[in-house]
Amino acid sequence: MDLSKKRKKLAGVFKEYDKLKTVFMTRGPMLNGGIYKTKTKCGNPNCHCNVRGELHEVWRYYYCESGKNKIKTLKIHEIGRFKELTERYKKFRRGRILLVKLHKEILELIDKIEQSLIKD
Repeated sequence: MDLSKKRKKLAGVFKEYDKLKTVFMTRGPMLNGGIYKTKTKCGNPNCHCNVRGELHEVWRYYYCESGKNKIKTLKIHEIGRFKELTERYKKFRRGRILLVKLHKEILELIDKIEQSLIKD
């Protein structure tokens, strides 16, 4: 790859890098973890889940606290908010992963440009 193409590629990577600012400048709160829907028995011996085997659908929030995995059962009115907060966290983490990749690519391109500019 000639020097001009390396510089053009570097400029493109810097544009992608710049776009990530919006991900990291978010002002809203976020929650580490995620939510999922599952089916379970409630434990009431007279309930249809124990009598007929029809399980209850419940939403759970999973997260890590002090190095330990935790799970919290969500109330119906909490589901939307938890979904929003955990999605914001996932978007932030995906942005961080992309940032690391772009940073590595930038450094590699800079090294290649440097080598192209060094005179023997």
